[in-house]
Amino acid sequence: VRQAIAELPGPVQAAVKEKLIGIFFVSNLGTTGYTEAVADPQGRPAAGFVVVDVESLRRTANAWATFRENTVFQNDGEGRLRVTLEEAPNDNAKNAIQFILLHEFGHLVSIGERFHPDWLDKTKTEGTYLFYPLSWRKAKDGSNVSLFEDVFPERRDVRFYGEPRLKSSQMEGVYRSLAMTNFVSLYGATSPFEDFAESFALYVHSAWMKKPYRVEITQSGNRVFLYESCWDQPRCAAKRAVLEKWFSRFRKP
Repeated sequence: VRQAIAELPGPVQAAVKEKLIGIFFVSNLGTTGYTEAVADPQGRPAAGFVVVDVESLRRTANAWATFRENTVFQNDGEGRLRVTLEEAPNDNAKNAIQFILLHEFGHLVSIGERFHPDWLDKTKTEGTYLFYPLSWRKAKDGSNVSLFEDVFPERRDVRFYGEPRLKSSQMEGVYRSLAMTNFVSLYGATSPFEDFAESFALYVHSAWMKKPYRVEITQSGNRVFLYESCWDQPRCAAKRAVLEKWFSRFRKP
């Protein structure tokens, strides 16, 4: 874990250091990990801590990412997917840990910022945020609605780590629809909070550290679709601009 953090770019370490209280390791969490915000004496979200399931830290990067992605789909024998986070020489547990922590650090650095509503503060509207309006709006009942429901209707049935609502035969259609949005990953499409955390993680991972991100869909052993990092594509340009501007405050002049 220490090695994984030490290899992150300096500005990422600086951003995390401002708000990280600690990292805690537990067993039988039921998911990879989570981040929780802590409020200051005035009730304002100010810092946070990360909780990680130790069993998640035993897989290699590609094995962990492939496992996570497959929790969305019930296997009906008609589709398979494989996620690549690292090329073969670097596909190890340390780099799995690094990406897991990058995702959680995305949640962490958003605490007290203006990217999306804070989960401890339900009073603000989406118009006051930098990241939220790029992909979300508030429904009349206060729920968060994607701006891409028309092109990505399957999003409502995407559930990680629970009872799958989608079948493996739907994989190709799901990722083709995802590629028509500005969500950087399927996990990022599940909520405004995961949208930012995945964008943060994959921006550092792919755009900054030049590591791969690919989801390969196959049927009967043949590739039918390849979903890749979107940071050089127009659909993710607005999100990249927000992240680059925010990160500029941590770069040395």
